[in-house]
Amino acid sequence: MPDFDLSIIIPSRNVQDKIRDIVISVSNEIKNLNVEFIIIDMDSSDSTVFKAVSVIKEENISGCVIQSGSITVSAALNMGIFKARGKYITFLFPKRLYKNFICDYYRTATEEDSDFIFATPPFAESKNTAARINLNNISGEDLAIGIIKSIVYIDFGAIMLKTDFVAKNHIRFFEECSYGYAEAFIFRAIMEHPKISYSSALIQNDDENRVKNDDETDNAKFCFERVESMLKIFELMNQKCKDNKLLLDVFEYQKIPETVFSCIDLLLESGFSYNAIRSSIRLKKYERLLKISKFTPRRLKKDITIWRTMPWMYKPRKKTKV
Repeated sequence: MPDFDLSIIIPSRNVQDKIRDIVISVSNEIKNLNVEFIIIDMDSSDSTVFKAVSVIKEENISGCVIQSGSITVSAALNMGIFKARGKYITFLFPKRLYKNFICDYYRTATEEDSDFIFATPPFAESKNTAARINLNNISGEDLAIGIIKSIVYIDFGAIMLKTDFVAKNHIRFFEECSYGYAEAFIFRAIMEHPKISYSSALIQNDDENRVKNDDETDNAKFCFERVESMLKIFELMNQKCKDNKLLLDVFEYQKIPETVFSCIDLLLESGFSYNAIRSSIRLKKYERLLKISKFTPRRLKKDITIWRTMPWMYKPRKKTKV
């Protein structure tokens, strides 16, 4: 039997001003659950570790603080999964923080004996999606197609998974990946055919406790890791979902090219020149990934054509606000 109902895994670095408030806020939200907090500190240079240990001791909260050293967030999350002793696990990110979903998720998970639980994130509330209709017991492969086609939206900061499901299927983050690891993890999980439940929880942004995200320039440095992670997912998909030609075609002719363009957009917004980006794309041999078929959306076909012929005429898409 698990020692806890739920393990909450929090990767952290230099969040000394917020970590106490985050832990107390979440602890107050889930008073009726037997929960452990697993805080992974990734070589903070401030007093994050001291503040985290203090709040656990002073508030008599079950949990631990693990000093992982200077590792990637994905490696820290894997460490948290390994340490988890709860029946379910969820992840909280100080820079992408949500509230008022954990109890509803857990209720749904236990009532339906689910492996993978999610709800519509705040940034998608106004979008015309199918996220509220007939999503319980949807297959993982159909959910993957829905994600790629922007019919369904899932935010990694608001999911819950059964720990046994994760362990038995050896679901892990790509540890060398600093950018795109969360998206890859979701695809990796739903390829293992989990019992999926959609929660009616109304997720809210926790703007009061959320840490300001000011590392967009760092993201630009590592953005191509997202492409590499999607290529790894595609390789796994060809093994585990080889009979689902629709999923494979949608992934190859929509998801992968869109991922390449997400990197191009980020680099342009970060001030890199068209020539520099095009040279990098060629060096990485990503031009071969910009393929067009009947599964390629019209806008993406246009982007690929412009980039191939007149890249300086390409304009980045507007980013979705979170």
